[in-house]
Amino acid sequence: MQNFGFKCISKEADLMCELLKHGAEPTDGVIQQSSLIRMCALSLMHLQGSHAIDAAAAMVGITKECKLMCDWIKKEGKLISFSFLTCHEVVECCLNRVRILDIMLSILKGSSFPSSMMWLDLVANN
Repeated sequence: MQNFGFKCISKEADLMCELLKHGAEPTDGVIQQSSLIRMCALSLMHLQGSHAIDAAAAMVGITKECKLMCDWIKKEGKLISFSFLTCHEVVECCLNRVRILDIMLSILKGSSFPSSMMWLDLVANN
């Protein structure tokens, strides 16, 4: 389980670096989303039981989408734009990330792991 979490966190960090290299601001939506995904992955790594399988699947899925986005940014040498000119696959990656992040947050809400509860309270209050 931890292996999936570490891969997810690492790939999200790679995405953030690529975005920043290509001119994204630290307040950019994708960078903020990536930070949230990394925090979720860190909390999900400690789950056990039925939640662990769901969490692992979510982290594998979001890591795949993240890799596709990183590869596209490296290949195109530019930031992702949501204009009509953006590649359909990249837009789909972004939408999938939103959906998977929602699943990750739902798993955390259903978890009794102490750090996930504290983390969700922190996110809700900010």
